Amino acid sequence: MQSIPRNTSLTIEDTLELYPDEQGVPPFDPTNDKKVSQLFDYYVTNHMPTHLLYIGDSEIRIVERGELSKLFKPRKLNDDELNKIQSTKDAIRELIKPALKYAIFSHRWLREGEPTFQDIPHGWECDKDWFQKLSKFCNKARELGWRLAWSNASCIDKECGKDGFQKLSKFCEKARELGYQLAWSDTCCIDKTNSTELDEAIRSMFSWYRNADICIVHLADSSNSQQMMDDAWFTRGWTLQELLAALSIKFFGKNWEPLSHTSLPNDKHDVQLMNDISTITGISVEDLQHFSPGPTQIRKKMKWASKRTTTRVEDVAYSLIGIFNVSMTTAYGEGEWAFHRLMEVIIQRCDEWDMFAWAGPSSSHSAAIPRSPRCYCPFDASNFPEERKDEQNREVHGDNEFMLTRQGLQIKLVVTKGELKPQLDGTFRFIALPKFTTAFAPVVVQTSRSIDNREFMLGIVNYERDRHKDKEVGVLYPQKDYLCFLLDRAGEGKNCTSREPLTVVLL
Repeated sequence: MQSIPRNTSLTIEDTLELYPDEQGVPPFDPTNDKKVSQLFDYYVTNHMPTHLLYIGDSEIRIVERGELSKLFKPRKLNDDELNKIQSTKDAIRELIKPALKYAIFSHRWLREGEPTFQDIPHGWECDKDWFQKLSKFCNKARELGWRLAWSNASCIDKECGKDGFQKLSKFCEKARELGYQLAWSDTCCIDKTNSTELDEAIRSMFSWYRNADICIVHLADSSNSQQMMDDAWFTRGWTLQELLAALSIKFFGKNWEPLSHTSLPNDKHDVQLMNDISTITGISVEDLQHFSPGPTQIRKKMKWASKRTTTRVEDVAYSLIGIFNVSMTTAYGEGEWAFHRLMEVIIQRCDEWDMFAWAGPSSSHSAAIPRSPRCYCPFDASNFPEERKDEQNREVHGDNEFMLTRQGLQIKLVVTKGELKPQLDGTFRFIALPKFTTAFAPVVVQTSRSIDNREFMLGIVNYERDRHKDKEVGVLYPQKDYLCFLLDRAGEGKNCTSREPLTVVLL
């Protein structure tokens, strides 16, 4: 049986590969209405958001995905187009997705007043006259000293809720102008009182943004592209996922004017705008335009996330689930344990040693795991040995078979014994024992633990793997930086425990 590497990423359409009993079956027949209908239902049930906004007319209302088969039908093709469909993947691309295309919203949440799922049970009229009337009514209510208001057009009690609804209405207006009848917003298209639906939404969020035909971004702090540097949208955790997941995107400023330098339908093709966003985020233009999710390049992605914040501490982890293409349950109230669980899942699927190149506080549950993505921000890895592959296309540096066990992180290291010498500034300097031929530049250590009666070693992570006299050895090169764990033990033994971070070493 062929195994799948730990760092393999699967796309949605890869799940449509043939089963053994389908081998040899004729290609998908797009003229078979029953088959097409079944495929339509399959796609709706498994790949469309649970709820969407229907904006096909002047009324905006929430529809369940089960209603979509009543509102939309698979696209009709001419004979030439039909002849090109040979598989279910072709049929989804040509028949299903064009019929169900939707616009998705990316924005910075207001402190209060965002319309929720419960606020839009029956829909509301969405036109300029309606908003002018509602705005004047709310302003008059405020002038008279009232903080609560009621309108038979909106039935909303959100301190008038004008700003939140106006933002949502403008998003729907832009989506309709671009030719869409379906739209999705994280404010009102998730029933957050339903824990099952909320869990599905969080775990599916990346794919919903990836499957959207267009992502409409509202930068509420920017009137033009020069002001984007200070826009709060670029500091939020969830918007990182939305920026990377969307294949097609349109940026609008606070007055809902386009921020693009061109008239291209997709702002990811606007070279100047992408260069500006790359400068702001530290994300390469290539990644902005063609990001592929998966449990690879962990350190790079964590550095992107290190510059962002979330309101709920658990969302630090939940907003990264799709970026790393991993699966984990959500449980608000678990606090920092959420990021610890995310790292455990990533470690199980990744073989990249540089995910351990972090500095700062560790998880309270394991010293081998950082407390948050912020630990990846200050670490300079620019002088590490250059990445190099062996004949099996595996990175030659470090142990690529490390694993988490019940005792901790199990990893092979090159170990050099030494001792710690206290310095005047409160730090310590690691001094290698004379019998070791390896020469090190001064290694400065910060620790709050006692160093009395302890034996210390440096455990080098990113050595180059080699063999000498049929034994596995580690090779170090001069003028290079190496990632090290500080290890200590009270006596002789094969297992060493680290200070920062804790590790189990196989010598």
